[in-house]
Amino acid sequence: MGFRWVVLVFILPGMSLGQSASAVLSSPDGRLSIAFHTVSLSPPVRGGESAPSPEPAPNGGQLVYEVSFRGNPLILTSKLRLDLEEQVALGTNVRIVNATTATTDETYQLLAGKASAVRDHFDALHLELEEPVSGGRKLVMEARAYDDAVAFRYLVPEQSALQEFRLAKEGTEFRISKDPFIYALFLPNFRSMYESEFLKLSASSLSNQGGVDSKVLVGLGADGNPAYGAPIQMVSDNPAAYKNQPSFDFIKAVPATWDETRVLNGVPGEYVTIARRHGKEWYLGSMTNWDARSLDLPLAFLDSGSYRAEIYADAKDADQSPKHISILKKTVDRWVHLKVQLVSGGGYAVRLVPIQPGKR
Repeated sequence: MGFRWVVLVFILPGMSLGQSASAVLSSPDGRLSIAFHTVSLSPPVRGGESAPSPEPAPNGGQLVYEVSFRGNPLILTSKLRLDLEEQVALGTNVRIVNATTATTDETYQLLAGKASAVRDHFDALHLELEEPVSGGRKLVMEARAYDDAVAFRYLVPEQSALQEFRLAKEGTEFRISKDPFIYALFLPNFRSMYESEFLKLSASSLSNQGGVDSKVLVGLGADGNPAYGAPIQMVSDNPAAYKNQPSFDFIKAVPATWDETRVLNGVPGEYVTIARRHGKEWYLGSMTNWDARSLDLPLAFLDSGSYRAEIYADAKDADQSPKHISILKKTVDRWVHLKVQLVSGGGYAVRLVPIQPGKR
């Protein structure tokens, strides 16, 4: 059995299968959906490729898919196929023969990561297809729809019509709606040290590059926040550089594991603020690019009660002297907004510790 997952993340409770040879799967909250169809092909266009046609082909046609959010298209009709060596591609002429659905809603624990408990909640589709000829080859598509992502994979089941094959390439298309901006790590000549900046370009520019890393952020106008993280805790310099620096107290206090993570604001490549909880304590951090900026940070994520805020902020001359930091402590609660001034290339960090009743 061969398989491959393709995950689409954008910033029905069920499935429908009708006479149009379509199967539609929606996320548990009903906002995100992925649809599979078999369609006839339009005449070849420039380059010799046939573009998908909206005409349904229930008795056999090209397998395609579409993704939408709140009824608005994210991925337009795009072809699905597996190119096999010395054989006709699988997926170019198939029909839907069966579809089953399932729902999963479970929670599991993590030893390390952005949260200590993860809810795995999705609706799933198992779509069986076969070529409309006697002894036709079989293909299975499995899809999952989460509230914030969809994913699908190809499976080639054991069958007499295809006992052995060699995969030449996967032919999954991604016809993104309009021409949105993307953030991608480009790999010139498919080589990179993976330490370069993610560049902001139009999606159409991908066709002119020598390759991109598999992690690509696409701006589609949907709700969502940027995420920033690292798999391990670390300092960004030689540890000796932090000797006798008062602000190092914050780094020493930061835990290595987290129970909860919140992204409070951000724009990719410009700035971001993230709050993370360990036990009852919260740790908040902001960073900016080379543009100085002001931020308003509501602390509504806190529980009720008062907290001692240990604030590490840029000094006024921190853009010229990065080690110049303002440190202050004050009492806050979930109704407070922190007013933040970030210098060029600056940052902001806060440790929030609950104050026990009767103590200050």
